[in-house]
Amino acid sequence: MADPPPSTSESTPGAEPHRRLSRRARRVLRDLHHRTWELEFLMSGALAVALGQLPARVDGAFARWYPLAGEGGGLALTVGYQYVKLILYTLIFTFVLHIALRAFWVSLIGLDSVFPRGVRWDRVRIGPIGRAYLRRHMPSVRELIVRTDGIASVLFAGAFYVSAIFLVSVLAASAVAIPLLLVSSVLPWSLPAPIVPLVAAVGLSLALSIPTVLDRLRGSRIDPDGGLARWIRATHRFTLRWFGLAAYGPAQYTFASRIGGGRSVGLLMLVMVAITGTFIVRDVIVERERLQFGVLPFVPEIPGAAGVDPRYYESQWVDGPPPLPVPSIEADALDDETAWVRLFVPFRPTADPDAVAALCPDLAPVARAGFRFVRPERGIPTDTLDASIAASLVCAAGLWDVALDGRGVSTDPVFATHPVTRLPGLAWYLDVRGVAPGRHLLTVNRSATAYAADVTGEDDPPPPRRHAIPFWR
Repeated sequence: MADPPPSTSESTPGAEPHRRLSRRARRVLRDLHHRTWELEFLMSGALAVALGQLPARVDGAFARWYPLAGEGGGLALTVGYQYVKLILYTLIFTFVLHIALRAFWVSLIGLDSVFPRGVRWDRVRIGPIGRAYLRRHMPSVRELIVRTDGIASVLFAGAFYVSAIFLVSVLAASAVAIPLLLVSSVLPWSLPAPIVPLVAAVGLSLALSIPTVLDRLRGSRIDPDGGLARWIRATHRFTLRWFGLAAYGPAQYTFASRIGGGRSVGLLMLVMVAITGTFIVRDVIVERERLQFGVLPFVPEIPGAAGVDPRYYESQWVDGPPPLPVPSIEADALDDETAWVRLFVPFRPTADPDAVAALCPDLAPVARAGFRFVRPERGIPTDTLDASIAASLVCAAGLWDVALDGRGVSTDPVFATHPVTRLPGLAWYLDVRGVAPGRHLLTVNRSATAYAADVTGEDDPPPPRRHAIPFWR
């Protein structure tokens, strides 16, 4: 028996045809439509709880790996971190709002079951003009049930739509930028790391948008068998197969055609701006203490040696290591039995290689850059390798000037890995057995030569890095 014709509601011009669906498929879809709220409720609750645990883990992973990356790798990690957080915030906020809407919807259904006739306007104690206006314009409980159900379902689908846009954007940019970065690494001239992803993003956007714009403006006058038409079809074929349009395209064009192109695009932009603004305010400004509220004008923003900064003391890392690695010691107060203070200064892959090259231009490398497998050595290294490591250590120690109570320390540093952050750096072990009881000041300042290498080519260089770490014995 042939399938019945589409319903009247789906036979309107421009509506999506259903001729390809069998009778059984339409029956399954009808049953799913009747029970979709149960699936939405279950998934929203589970995903909101599960995803709520991920932002802190993403922050920890980023804080762990970003200090180990160079300029190009740091940029890639930063972009990936931002997009992952945007996707998580989109899903978490949407699922929480969806649960609230569905709870409101359930309450309306319960209210309608108890009072099926709705408002008794003759008992509402307002004037006749206000009663007539509200009765004409205010929706009934059943109308509100239908509206809330539609909003909740659209919101649930929109969460995955916006997340798919973020995910496809970063994957597409990475697919183009990573090969370009590999090619630029072997070119005889160097390119700034931020330029390559920017060129990749702009080039990909132009290649995909120009055919679409031409099709919209001059599609009726383009030869369907010509080269321009083949270019347009190839663009859509690429976006459908490789750009994720098959995943988020149905939702995108459904929103655009049902809600209205201008309104749907404006609503999408508003949502994305709100999510991005939340990320910037919470993760960049608040978490990194870029914005502070103060009511004590006599307390400096950065007290320096006159204050105690918890970032410098590992015993005060209650919520984990600081997002930006800084020199640190174990505690701010030492007991009488403490003989040595370990000062750890982490390396900065974005600046220290250039500074070491400026300090020691003839220094031979003692390790390979990039990924490498490391296996423990059996026995003692040869004298040549030992001498090279010693020379590298002396040069790396020249990046910083370390002083205790105004006098340069005589202890030589060693290469070390921090036990908590797992960051590589230098460790000074300072003998404090002979220091007097009371307050002492440990200063770690960028050396003049390293600072000159850091600010090479900058018109308005920042002041050199200075760290004041007071402690008591």
